[in-house]
Amino acid sequence: ETRGFVPRALSQVFGEKYDVPENEFNIQVSYLEIYNESAHDLLSGLPRGDGDAAQPPLKKLDITEDNHGVVTVKGLTVVPVTSVDDALNCLFEGELYRAKSQHP
Repeated sequence: ETRGFVPRALSQVFGEKYDVPENEFNIQVSYLEIYNESAHDLLSGLPRGDGDAAQPPLKKLDITEDNHGVVTVKGLTVVPVTSVDDALNCLFEGELYRAKSQHP
């Protein structure tokens, strides 16, 4: 299979959801980029139904760890998804906001 890791993982997650219909699953997607020691929410610019297509600035996030080693990203956008296609669409949209620079 030539699909990448993320599409295969999403297929497996949703496959489990459909294989066990008696259980209720809520699946959500977030997309975080850490670039130059800064964390950015790549889904914070997704349109929310107001028709504004302008690219907003990326939301800078704080990553914290508590005394028990639990890592939290405060303010990270969480998008509910109902299918592999929904999840992949979020990730494709997030790709538009990734930092891009030339490499030597």
